[in-house]
Amino acid sequence: MHARSSRRTRLGTVALVALLVLAFGGAPARAADPSQATLDAAHAMVVGTGKNKGNDKLVLGFCYPTAKSLNGVEYLSKTVANDGSFTLTYNYDYKDSDGDAAYFQLRYSFSANGKITAARLVPGKHSSFWAPFSTAEIVLGAMKEAVRGDDKLQNDPVWKELLKVDTPAEFMVGITNIKAGK
Repeated sequence: MHARSSRRTRLGTVALVALLVLAFGGAPARAADPSQATLDAAHAMVVGTGKNKGNDKLVLGFCYPTAKSLNGVEYLSKTVANDGSFTLTYNYDYKDSDGDAAYFQLRYSFSANGKITAARLVPGKHSSFWAPFSTAEIVLGAMKEAVRGDDKLQNDPVWKELLKVDTPAEFMVGITNIKAGK
């Protein structure tokens, strides 16, 4: 009888601990999905609409500087993290330097307030032999020279900080965030 009582006590203790863990933070609370306004603003930053006009072409220029034209940007998916940050994945259709149809995918990570986080700009599938951003060092150098040559931009503290950036994807994201007022 003593073994049974001990087993019941252990099972009761395990059940109580499990209940307490679930009730008081066993699993981290999931943040609410981003608001539709935040998602719409993030989407506008990527596809280049409104005050973000041209961002889609900026992305193409950094990913494939010799591309002839951008045919379109298609939204593919969204994931939301526990902290409220989220990722959006897009497919870019374009014509390459030979005029052939081509594509690439990028996954953008955003903070909970809708600012693109450069460290998480991840290239995905692509039709070119070269991955997106492979030749972007050339574009980065040209963009920095353009900023240094513009009297207004070279003295702006935000742009001065951007000139310190050494990776093309981070520089491109910085421009996108500046244009969006983030």
